[in-house]
Amino acid sequence: MFLTDETLVYSATDLATAHECEFQLLRRLDEKLGRVPALEITDPIRERAARLGVEHEAAVLAGLRERFGAGVVEIGPPTGYTPAALTEQDERTAAALRSGADVVYQGGFFDGRFHGRPDFLVREGARDGQARYAVVDSKLARSAKPKAVLQVAAYAAQLLRLQVPLAGHTRLVLGTGETSEHESMASVAVHREHRRHVQHLLDSHRLADGPVRWGEEWYTACLWCEYCRAEIARTRDVRTIWGVRARHRDALRGAGLETIDDVAAAGSAPPEVDARSWERIHAQAALQLQQERAADPAAVLAEVHDRAGLDALPPPDAGDVFFDFEGDPLWVDSDRSEWGLEYLFGLLEDEGTYVTFWAHDRPAEAVALRDFLAYLRRRRAQYPGMHVYHYAAYEQDTLRSLTRRHRVGEEEVGELLAAGVFVDLYATVKASVRISQPSYSLKKLEPLYMGSTSRDDSGVTTGGDSVLAYERACALREQGEDEAYRRQLDVLADYNRYDCLSTRRLRDWLLAQRDAAPPGRAAGGTAGAPADSGGRIDRAGAADRADAGERADVAARPDPATGPAAERETDVTEVAGLEAGLHLVPVDHRENGRSAAEAAEVVAQVGALLGRPAVDAGRPRPLEAADVLVVAAQPRQQRLLREALDAAGHPLVRVGDTTGALDGRAPVTVGSLALSSPDRAPGGLAGVLDPWSEASAGGGSTPAGRLILVHSPALQRTMPRDAADLTSLGRFLRRCSTASMRRRRLR
Repeated sequence: MFLTDETLVYSATDLATAHECEFQLLRRLDEKLGRVPALEITDPIRERAARLGVEHEAAVLAGLRERFGAGVVEIGPPTGYTPAALTEQDERTAAALRSGADVVYQGGFFDGRFHGRPDFLVREGARDGQARYAVVDSKLARSAKPKAVLQVAAYAAQLLRLQVPLAGHTRLVLGTGETSEHESMASVAVHREHRRHVQHLLDSHRLADGPVRWGEEWYTACLWCEYCRAEIARTRDVRTIWGVRARHRDALRGAGLETIDDVAAAGSAPPEVDARSWERIHAQAALQLQQERAADPAAVLAEVHDRAGLDALPPPDAGDVFFDFEGDPLWVDSDRSEWGLEYLFGLLEDEGTYVTFWAHDRPAEAVALRDFLAYLRRRRAQYPGMHVYHYAAYEQDTLRSLTRRHRVGEEEVGELLAAGVFVDLYATVKASVRISQPSYSLKKLEPLYMGSTSRDDSGVTTGGDSVLAYERACALREQGEDEAYRRQLDVLADYNRYDCLSTRRLRDWLLAQRDAAPPGRAAGGTAGAPADSGGRIDRAGAADRADAGERADVAARPDPATGPAAERETDVTEVAGLEAGLHLVPVDHRENGRSAAEAAEVVAQVGALLGRPAVDAGRPRPLEAADVLVVAAQPRQQRLLREALDAAGHPLVRVGDTTGALDGRAPVTVGSLALSSPDRAPGGLAGVLDPWSEASAGGGSTPAGRLILVHSPALQRTMPRDAADLTSLGRFLRRCSTASMRRRRLR
């Protein structure tokens, strides 16, 4: 974004940023306005990905030039970032499109507030004698992300502004070489809603008297970007407590517990946090504060809280090995069809021998996998009781992936995993030990057991460092600098060996803790141990489980609104004050799966309808309970609606789900979405929104339905994290654009 005269101009990148974190966008605006110093961010991995992205775009461009030759028209950058210069670039782009160019590369759009540069606008046939264009962007990602779909939708909306015919789908050329397609108009509908919301955010905040304040409810925060992490640390947000997820944070803050200090000092669990989760979170906060306030704040503290994980560890064996992968997720085959290379399989044997299997291309990776599995077969034959220890799930997950990729050892690896040969010490730590750190990474645990054998902080110390070091090694090899290349590989091997050694010493330290801990669930604090019991608020998972149970319960429970009266066929053609079509009733709330606010409004809407003059088969009569159907996609809301209608004296009003219910056969259908966040829809948005998107407003032989939908506008302000959900939301928004607004009955 940038300021020109008195106008704040934003870009497709800004809209994408807002999709992931509105706080970051607002803080970036504060930087532009001079309200806060700019946050210094250094991310070599991201910089490398950006370089690869440029290469990927160049490859796509080369393919288009090979196909269309001089038909590819490149629009140069603007001569400056002024309204006049941006408008001139917009006009050059429009002229190229109207001339019927096969491809417009790096065009520029400017409508007074929005400025963007699409990668490619590709001609796809014509409509009414005018060339039709598809927006095509190159994305290094291996799958379509919603923010990328929104970005191309922003450019599609600009084509519509210029009255250039738009192809039915936008396209993303992914880093794998595959192309994903997305409904143009559905995506544009979501973009327009998103743009309206983001522009309002920016304009409102620009007029504010100071920088955005952390922790307020009027914007979203991702809680993981650099901007959020900086504020979390500065404000001592509850997110600094290890194991606190976004849902925990919402519940804690809702109870007035905003900092780690608040949680540690609290005497009882907040209403929205179950006892087990509270015990874990409260104890973790207290232990982290204990380290902060100790005479030596660098000394890590630990306590065993449950022996179960420790007791599950196998006895030590002379054949035990300690294993760690090193991989480059951005390495790609020459045909760009498959990403990621596991370039080092590193193992430390119990007696101290370090074993490596290197792979510097895809065929070598297959060889390394075969050799690794052969090594394990020999090792197990010699030491039948041996185990392979590692830290976190990456090793097991990657082995499974490699066997599928190379079609080597899939059954063998499955048997090894099923037999418990691989032991994940992170799972042990989580199950049994609590440490005084805000992270349970292996590096954070090392002060407990590595002693004076510390890492060399001047070299490779993180996984990100190793990726960049391997990139440098590959560059040295390509330049023919063999000696420097080997030295770089030695540095990587030293890093990997240290991780393997750390894993071994962690195993030995957990065993020592097990021997020292008394029988029973918990042990007192000891100066040296980690983890988390795993009990957590999982509202999305809990909602799925509750929905499954309540779906069966609702289906099995007879609805009191059944029987002759409910099943009577009607031909209601008129209802006073309610035309055929979709009518929206917005109710502000942040509930998901079950909404008391929506249920109350539904009951009020039903109460206002019953008794209204209606025309049935040409004869006047009042609207009756049997004429009204109340629906919800989510079983918990169905149950709540049934209870609310019964309590209000409407037992004969039917309640059901949305399947087949929105076809106009009921004279009046009143619905409740009970959803305020796309990410909280069990099974995705399609099951909740698509029935309403496809609902008929009449026509032909289809009855003209009268549909009233009670919903939270917050659903339209929060963008989905899934591309399929974005399409469902887009279809829903397009349907809503033709609906009428109906006033609320409750205030």
